[in-house]
Amino acid sequence: MKIPPLAKDIMTVTIDDISSSGEGVGRLDNGKVVFVLGGCPSDVLDVHVVEETKSFVRAHLISIQKPGKDRVKPICALAESFDCGGCSLMHVGKETQKKAKENFVKRAFRHMDVIIHPIVTPVPEIGYRIRARFIKRGAVLGFQAARSHRVTAVDTCKVLVPALEEAMTQMAKRLQPYVGEEGTFAGVIGADSQIHVAVSLGDGGNKEAASSLLLEAISMGSIVGACIDEDVLGQKTVNVGSKESPLFVSADAFAQASEPGHSLLPMLTKKSVAGMDPLPISSILELHAGRGNFSRFLVSLTKRLVCVEMDVRSADVLRQTLLGDVQVLGLSDKQAVASLIHKGQTFEVIVLDPPRTGAKEIMDQLPKLMPRRIVYVSCDPMTLARDTTILQKHGFFVKEITPIDLMPQTSHVEMVCVLEKK
Repeated sequence: MKIPPLAKDIMTVTIDDISSSGEGVGRLDNGKVVFVLGGCPSDVLDVHVVEETKSFVRAHLISIQKPGKDRVKPICALAESFDCGGCSLMHVGKETQKKAKENFVKRAFRHMDVIIHPIVTPVPEIGYRIRARFIKRGAVLGFQAARSHRVTAVDTCKVLVPALEEAMTQMAKRLQPYVGEEGTFAGVIGADSQIHVAVSLGDGGNKEAASSLLLEAISMGSIVGACIDEDVLGQKTVNVGSKESPLFVSADAFAQASEPGHSLLPMLTKKSVAGMDPLPISSILELHAGRGNFSRFLVSLTKRLVCVEMDVRSADVLRQTLLGDVQVLGLSDKQAVASLIHKGQTFEVIVLDPPRTGAKEIMDQLPKLMPRRIVYVSCDPMTLARDTTILQKHGFFVKEITPIDLMPQTSHVEMVCVLEKK
């Protein structure tokens, strides 16, 4: 049972901003910064401090004394109660969300003279997510609550594409007894509405029973294929790209959360790579190539494309699907860059799309490959600013950054950053 805070422990705070983690930001009477999950700019809130450090405190929202002008009622009860941590900004109006994401980027680059374009917003507010992942804890298979390990069962999810929502919520109810503790159930829907799912069994999982349910769903046509641990049932992948530029992924592989992540984002990256230069570009190195979201667009720009992807299955997909003069290196970015430098190879352009943690380890090495342009795609403004600061020491400058909102209702922002040699 959760013990309510004593009245003397409750403080009043006015929210001034939104943090890049999706929390409201204000200041206590003593001047210390306070982060409040569920806060919206100009809110006046009663809060209870649950964590305190030398530089900030974190507080739980107790009640709203006065709602801010941009506060809206979440359309999902789980988001309103924080029983799902997926949509941390669903209580914030659309325009305020956009402004906040632009500010995340501006704050990260406040010490640099860089052009930051207005945020691009190609995604509807709801019904846009083409992939989802549930986790099993205790007797529940569902979404994890905000700032908690607690898991909540999901009957509906307003941000999922409706067909994926229906398939996953219905299947989760039947799979729940067989997934096992800490097991997961993931799904992705392709451009042609085909659905692929993946089960990773946890402790106590029942592979035979789960496989039987998945095969039944395939036979009924609600999904086209599935993987359960290492086993593949039915179709291996679905196409989240287009007929002209396909991109085949399975539910257990990475895919962007919304369709523009597989159409607009690669097109913006392609445009940034090409610049105003005559084509073809002599050589392009792509790091963290995945299953080819950018590769399929880059291959038309260059005489020579080298893709680096350490995941074995993703590297195999690249080799099978990319046409033209393409080399695929199944190495980590650090191993590949070291090898290419050792061989004396150079590249006119480098493209990288690392995970949220960035690519700090290779920033001092990339200039040795002699690029004149680097296009860095990132989903974290702070790690992007950190890494590009290192490149500046090697004579590169940040020419421009285009923020893109591919995940409304969340604090996530994607960026295409162009650096050029001075």
